[in-house]
Amino acid sequence: MPFLLIEHGSVEYDAYPGRFRGHGIDLLPLSRQGVADAEALALRLEASGGLDLIVSSSMARAMHTAMILSWRLGTHVDVELDLHEWVPDLSQQWSDGEVPRAAYEDLVACGGEWPEGQQRSWEPHSSVRRRVLAVLAR
Repeated sequence: MPFLLIEHGSVEYDAYPGRFRGHGIDLLPLSRQGVADAEALALRLEASGGLDLIVSSSMARAMHTAMILSWRLGTHVDVELDLHEWVPDLSQQWSDGEVPRAAYEDLVACGGEWPEGQQRSWEPHSSVRRRVLAVLAR
């Protein structure tokens, strides 16, 4: 079964400093540009025949994007809790964009996995892969 991966529209992660921590940051709405991008994508998808189903992460930015596409295309949306991006701090205590940026730099330096015998605060790629493959298997 063919599928299309679509990244959510843009978000201004630093627009609400100190207001959200950890996964609370997932409540951020799309920026104006993010909404415009999602609407433009919906038009392109509509012109190419649409989609049969949209499966979305439960993150607000992903659901916001999915709802724009769903409304335009008349397509059903399923929400999957385990379908979300990489977690930059498993303690869920970050409150600004600096923690994810630093964690991403370390993730890249480590090749996506924790070094042998060490743990990091971020989620390794193997964990992301397991979550996403379980969603796709359903």
